[in-house]
Amino acid sequence: FFILVSTLDLLGIGIIGPFLGVVFGGADNLPHNIVAALNLADYSHTELVTMLAAILIFIYTIKSIFGALIMRSVITFSQNQQVHHRQKLITSYQNMPYSKMIQRNSSDYVNAIQLMVPNYANLVMFFLQAVGDSIVAIMIIGFLAWTNPQAFGFLVLISGICLVGFDRVVRNLMTNAGRDSNESAASIVRHTNESLRGFKEIRVLKQERFFNENLVEKAVVFASAQSLINFISMLPKYIFEMIIIIFIAGISITASHMVSDPVTLIPTLGVFGMASIRMIPLARSFSFTLSRIRYSKDTVMKLAADLEEAEKASQATPLLAATAAPKIDNVDTISLKGISYTYPGANRPALNDITLEIKEGDHVGIVGTSGAGKTTLVDTLLGLLPPSAGQILVNGIPITQNPEALWQHVAYLPQEIFIIDGSVRHNIALGVPVESIDDNQLDFAIKQAQMDDVISNLPDGLTTNLGENGVKLSGGQRQRIALARAFYFNRRILVLDEATSSLDVDTESQIINYLKGLKNKITVISITHRAKSLEHCDRILTIDDGHIKLK
Repeated sequence: FFILVSTLDLLGIGIIGPFLGVVFGGADNLPHNIVAALNLADYSHTELVTMLAAILIFIYTIKSIFGALIMRSVITFSQNQQVHHRQKLITSYQNMPYSKMIQRNSSDYVNAIQLMVPNYANLVMFFLQAVGDSIVAIMIIGFLAWTNPQAFGFLVLISGICLVGFDRVVRNLMTNAGRDSNESAASIVRHTNESLRGFKEIRVLKQERFFNENLVEKAVVFASAQSLINFISMLPKYIFEMIIIIFIAGISITASHMVSDPVTLIPTLGVFGMASIRMIPLARSFSFTLSRIRYSKDTVMKLAADLEEAEKASQATPLLAATAAPKIDNVDTISLKGISYTYPGANRPALNDITLEIKEGDHVGIVGTSGAGKTTLVDTLLGLLPPSAGQILVNGIPITQNPEALWQHVAYLPQEIFIIDGSVRHNIALGVPVESIDDNQLDFAIKQAQMDDVISNLPDGLTTNLGENGVKLSGGQRQRIALARAFYFNRRILVLDEATSSLDVDTESQIINYLKGLKNKITVISITHRAKSLEHCDRILTIDDGHIKLK
């Protein structure tokens, strides 16, 4: 299609010269062999003009139709690339080892998916357009060189001087602007998230100005980078207009000294003029694409690094793909044997040679001071952090390399319960399509979590929207949602990571009493620093400096 449109473009430009020659001088301005072969001498001046005009209109109509079809295909392809890479990136982030995920700010991931991928998709579109434009430009340039080598040489000379100079000036500017744009965009996302997440604390402390200034500072950097790319992208238009004027003026001055009849220059000037009109948008598009490539260099490098990391992660820990995880119908025991873990870059292990066994129905409490290793122990137990040494076994079967075998039975309840901006139904049956939600299982989960009163007090019952992060719920109600979620998915192991530490005394007592009623029914592992939270536990383990002992 690119070649077809380029050929039609060339035919359209090629017929301009003969058309203008006939308009101003009749068939005498056409090559004699063509006049004789086509019997054009038999046609009147009006008939010749009408015939050539009809051919010209036909060629450009067909060219426009095919050009529009090509543009539609290019746009569709580039936007499909956006979908593909967004899916690949989110999959890579979900597959990413937890230890690597926590090393980066969440705004980096949001920026990559939300802003960098669309920029890359647009770059693909511009590049494909430039490929098509290059084919057209090469054919037009070849035709101009064949039509009048001298005039073509003059055009190449002045174009080369202007374009090489322009390229040398803007090359590094565009690369630096692209880097500044990406870094400032990620900072804007981060500052926006922080400003909204800490709304109450910021307002009470009267620190709005600090966050406002931080965001505005990065917004200015982003705006400056965008202004530069837009300004540089507009410059080629004016440069090529200047080149055309210099070319026409130069040809006219030369002709006035060397040609006796200036009318004979009309076909040549017409061809070069039409070619110039066609070449200006082509050159501008090509220059814009080249600028975008340089501007997007940082984007492409960062996306390539993330996608490469994604490929490695999916091969090392294919969490979303079919795995060779052993099928475990029921968890009788969870055993940790000689488990140690050292964070990347740390000098001392966070966990050191820990051996522990938890039986079905046990309620085990894990306490310790801040930084003692409580959360690290849970993250290792859940398989989120691969141990540096030792093994994790379920029913005596090693699952260190296949933690998803344990995930089939576990519900994780952190201090901040994960609530999506959706209904109660959607939050309990998290991730289940609406049409696939089992209402019987949902009712069972609500009863087990003792949520009947909570549901009845909500304005729309199960269809009540809970807002962002469950803002419309109390802390205790969020905990009930998490418990109901665990029962909906038939999870027989609850891992509570400071899950009740942010609750008031009465609400915490209700949750603790509820957990007492689950003894010998499900396994509960509670990580906390509050003694009250451990009243339901059979055993309490103290972790100190990476070591564990019975309390």
